[in-house]
Amino acid sequence: MIKKFCWDTLCLPKLEGGVGFRSIFDVSNALFCKLWWNLRSKPSPWGAFMINKYCKKLHPIVAQCRVASLIWKKLVFVRELIKHQIWWKIEKGDASFWFDNWTTMGALISHLSKSKRGRN
Repeated sequence: MIKKFCWDTLCLPKLEGGVGFRSIFDVSNALFCKLWWNLRSKPSPWGAFMINKYCKKLHPIVAQCRVASLIWKKLVFVRELIKHQIWWKIEKGDASFWFDNWTTMGALISHLSKSKRGRN
């Protein structure tokens, strides 16, 4: 007899009655978080292309995904998940005063009301 299991149950640890599989959704998010980090921290031809294509004159932290590829939409999704967990050191001079999280409060731009930011 073959038993049917819910994927969520299979992804539970063995101690909790699951098989210990990794959730594909969680793995995908983790990989896109790493891709977002690389886009923000390591200059590359791909990163320059994505920023030029989807950010135009905006900072990547505030750029939206109105008409965008699935990859950029996923990057914007994970950006919202991890933006408060990325901290920048003020050493090299490459951190943005308004857009990077260099305080314990998060990015300063997120504390301004939308009316003060303008329509970007």
